[in-house]
Amino acid sequence: MSLSKNKQMKYIITTFFIVILILTEGKTQQLSASTPTWSTSNIENPALIHRSYLKYDLPLSIDLNYRYQWVNIEDSPKTAIGNIQYFNDDNHIAMGATIINDATNPTSFTGLVINGAYQLVFNKDLYATIGLSGGIYQYRVKGDELNFLEGEDIASQNISKFYPDFSIGASLYIDDFFIGISLPQTFAIDLSFRDANNDFNIQRVRHYNMILGGIFSLYNDSWLEPSLNVKYLPNLPVLVDALLKYERNEIFWLGVGGATSGKVHLETGFILQSYGHHSGGLFRLGYGYNYFFNSYGVNFGSAHEIKLTYSKVN
Repeated sequence: MSLSKNKQMKYIITTFFIVILILTEGKTQQLSASTPTWSTSNIENPALIHRSYLKYDLPLSIDLNYRYQWVNIEDSPKTAIGNIQYFNDDNHIAMGATIINDATNPTSFTGLVINGAYQLVFNKDLYATIGLSGGIYQYRVKGDELNFLEGEDIASQNISKFYPDFSIGASLYIDDFFIGISLPQTFAIDLSFRDANNDFNIQRVRHYNMILGGIFSLYNDSWLEPSLNVKYLPNLPVLVDALLKYERNEIFWLGVGGATSGKVHLETGFILQSYGHHSGGLFRLGYGYNYFFNSYGVNFGSAHEIKLTYSKVN
């Protein structure tokens, strides 16, 4: 290895850990905010490169996702997400956009998020990315569906507010392994609703995220993808979520995982190849199921998720 390559390697790794320090320091300067656990990976960490590119060199990926949580509870969370990501290998730039709509009556929100990242390359087996995302969220409260002891309260009204926000993240890729850290929703979000006589507020707690994983190519164009997500929320135990996926020759995939919260996760799906005039792509249709074996607290029921992905060359 030449001296210049040594310097480049030190530069990449140093830059990566500088971003780590910035993220860590940020928590002492910001108020609480959060990213829901069902968010797509690029919302939680805008520096991640989508896996269709990492496995098949397909730069464009489009995802549609619908999640129905806590089926035992009336008005339980229902979430729809649309996501598009593109990676330009020549310019080392990743970019994308996400639309989110989440309804947990009597509250709900809709968001539009734009993300971008830049890749710092040492060689084909070692590189880092630094990413930033920003967007606007509309938070809504249906106050007329709530009951209060006192009439004419501000909370008995239907109100909505818009909030801007952004997220920062970094990731490091070494051969078949990767590690990413992020601070979603860096801006403080304190949903305060006021009139001349009354007020109430809803605060969303910030998450601190880290993901570790690998994408290993097996025989016959198959893949093994282990991942470990670690999430910290103030005043709560650290949440660790593990997942192991196996993909067979662009035909189907299976996944199994679990979390320290008592969650067991199962997923499966099939893959179809498409061929256009100049280039082809991959369609993925998958289903995920979560069940919680809580030893304490209230069990809100299982969760179901359907996901459709299309990836193509351009």
